[in-house]
Amino acid sequence: MSRILPGWTVGLFRSEPAYVRGDVFLLRHPEHGALVRQIYAVGRNGRYSVEVLNSDQQRGLGFIEPEWVRAAMLFRVL
Repeated sequence: MSRILPGWTVGLFRSEPAYVRGDVFLLRHPEHGALVRQIYAVGRNGRYSVEVLNSDQQRGLGFIEPEWVRAAMLFRVL
């Protein structure tokens, strides 16, 4: 479990024109499907380095492409 996003969390997401370090967002990975991650760093080329928020999620994605990002979390409900 994560302090940032515990299991069974419900959140509201919205698409943004840009994302910054610390944003929690929904992404669509071509191999792993829909994932929720937190931005660790933004590269010069606009790619994002992401952190795992929950121990049961896939690890080792490295930098991801900006077009994979679908929406940022506005707030958590639970």
